Amino acid sequence: IEDGYKANADYALPLTYMNEAVFQGAENIYYSFSAFSLYMTLKTQANQKDKDKKAAMNESIKEQAKELSKGIQAHFKDYDFDTDKELFEILMGMYFEKISKEQSAFWKDEKKDKITYVIDLINKKYKGDITKYADAIYGKSIFVDPVKMQEFCDNPSLKTLDKDPGFQLTIALVNTIRNLYKESGMATAGMDKGRRLFVDGIRKMNPDKKYYPNANSTLRMTYGQVKSYHPQDAVTYNYFTTLEGAIAKEDTTTTEFIIPKKLKELYEAKDYGPYADKDGSMHVCFLSTNDITGGNSGSPIMNANGELIGIAFDGNWEAMSGDIFFENSIQRTINVDIRYVMFIIDKLGGAQNLIDEMTFVK
Repeated sequence: IEDGYKANADYALPLTYMNEAVFQGAENIYYSFSAFSLYMTLKTQANQKDKDKKAAMNESIKEQAKELSKGIQAHFKDYDFDTDKELFEILMGMYFEKISKEQSAFWKDEKKDKITYVIDLINKKYKGDITKYADAIYGKSIFVDPVKMQEFCDNPSLKTLDKDPGFQLTIALVNTIRNLYKESGMATAGMDKGRRLFVDGIRKMNPDKKYYPNANSTLRMTYGQVKSYHPQDAVTYNYFTTLEGAIAKEDTTTTEFIIPKKLKELYEAKDYGPYADKDGSMHVCFLSTNDITGGNSGSPIMNANGELIGIAFDGNWEAMSGDIFFENSIQRTINVDIRYVMFIIDKLGGAQNLIDEMTFVK
């Protein structure tokens, strides 16, 4: 395991910058990647010698362009050109400054077996000025302009993508991350075996100990009870919350706490349909003594009959140490009541088609 970490150390920094500064930075980079599949089809068609096969690919190109076109409005609805350009300058500037040339973005000419690094282009053509490089990309790329994007989708062209400076950078970045993952994978190939040997040794050393199952990418179950808790002197949290509490917590300055107008109207009219509790209130969430950790959000909460009664989504503040030690008296999972989910789907969303597909147990 130690050898694997040492071998992987050389790739940790470039991979982190690639994930954080590149693919989670300026939107134009990740957005342009959506055209990568179409680009490969256009490239394959251009290299196709058989005329019939070449012509047959036109339909596939049209379909891919049509799919790409569908996402234009949604992407540019909240897109801010100036903010995106500023993000690009700052984050890509950090990327090219912090990452060594040999581990940074590059293009590869397969025919000539030649590698060209993007940083060399920036230094030569733009005198090392990331702002001038950004000006070139944001002044010419179709991926920062909805009109140009639509024109391309209406008439997809390999030449357009080959001349697009933003898309060409994306290709270089894709080459780089693929290469980094490949090299990193080879460097750490022995780590999985090392971990298996380590776990095997621990289990043999403590043969009578029961070990908790790994929650990462595995199916697991935890059981518990719906229950309130008492975190400190004179403080008790009930096992459920209601829509009344959600209305009381509204904060119009924070998007997460804005209550839709229609939901307020339903609350005022107490129009909860068949989803109200027997006391007439609309239950929103409930607590249970289940164990929850990262990755469990969205898990179904079922009763003893296997019927869905809620959806797990969080843990309580007092049990933040739960991944280290399960504290029975205060450890709670916060679940959204399935009745509230159905209320939102039905009364707020008006999705009767979904309601019709479900079987309800009262």
